[in-house]
Amino acid sequence: MMSDAIHFDRRYGTLLTVWRCLSFTAAAEELSLSQSAVSYQIHSLEEELGTALFTTEKHALVPTRECGLVVEYVRRINGLCDRMG
Repeated sequence: MMSDAIHFDRRYGTLLTVWRCLSFTAAAEELSLSQSAVSYQIHSLEEELGTALFTTEKHALVPTRECGLVVEYVRRINGLCDRMG
């Protein structure tokens, strides 16, 4: 079965939620995780990808250009997985 072979890293789901909420705290509430767990997942992705995904400016969370690219790819992959069933 094809869907059994597909493994979606939860960190990317967390990234999409942080991207949409523009807040680690709001994303954590939505995902029923602690804020530190969300921060850890994003930091782990940043380490793996070798780039910052968010910056803070005047107490606001701002996605980087690289974050936008990653989000675009994650959305494409999600769409393909959905079409595959």
